[in-house]
Amino acid sequence: YSVRLTDACDTVRTANVQVDVSKVEAAFDWDYISDYELQLTNKSVGNSELKGFIWDIEKANIQSFEESPIIPLPDGDPYIVMLTAIDEYGCEDVDTAIVRPSFYLYIPNAFSPNSDGKNDVWGIKSRGINDMRLEIYDRWGNSLFYTDDKNFEWDGRFNGKRLPMGVYTWRLILRTDENNEEIEKRGAVTLLNDFSPINDP
Repeated sequence: YSVRLTDACDTVRTANVQVDVSKVEAAFDWDYISDYELQLTNKSVGNSELKGFIWDIEKANIQSFEESPIIPLPDGDPYIVMLTAIDEYGCEDVDTAIVRPSFYLYIPNAFSPNSDGKNDVWGIKSRGINDMRLEIYDRWGNSLFYTDDKNFEWDGRFNGKRLPMGVYTWRLILRTDENNEEIEKRGAVTLLNDFSPINDP
């Protein structure tokens, strides 16, 4: 900029002044690193030192001041994530994105099929899946249950008889709606039971 100054004696002085303007550009990437955890990776830049970051996920009532946090979002719903980047002069910029997993699974790790009306069956809640196959095994690898129904419920029985309390492994193969990708998952479910007050049929 050119600056012109006139004093009380009508003396005129001019000078060139360079003004450095602070610039902040907020940006981030995101990725679901598990069925329930969202990794937010900060990509913000500026021509001065960035001093602070504010992450807001209003629908989930979550706020974080970490540079690149991992956020638990356990329901598979879409969320608007907003990042505010702030530099050492207080200048700021905002970036937003809608995040949602390509598919979502909720798989309980235990149930209690004791006919008390609470958690008597085991099943999986899912979104974004067009096909699935599930098999459950005992500790020796014997198959106890198989289904290709996404809305299945397992009552903890094999050949009509209740299975004993213990840990049972499962293997799940699914295909996603988004790109028909085949994904395999494995895990275990604990069957909690007390047969003493119940006469098993």
